[in-house]
Amino acid sequence: MGESDCIVNSIIVGVVISFVMPRVVLMFSKPDEIKLAQNIDGLTEKEKLMHLMSHKVQMPVTVALIVAFVVGASVYLGYILKPMKMLRGN
Repeated sequence: MGESDCIVNSIIVGVVISFVMPRVVLMFSKPDEIKLAQNIDGLTEKEKLMHLMSHKVQMPVTVALIVAFVVGASVYLGYILKPMKMLRGN
């Protein structure tokens, strides 16, 4: 498998996870945790997570594009910059 195959595979898996994860996480939420509050300062960490997941469900294409870009850029730059090689000092 070449580098481009690895990048595309990573993007596909990341996008699939971005579609599935919010729906799975929201199955464990209470109805009042899904409501979209204007101010999240007073919410618990779980409520903030549910708030984020409800946004992700409402905008799946936008979230998928963001995930695809971040994953693709991360894997590509990992191949170019080789950060583990720099950390090891090789």
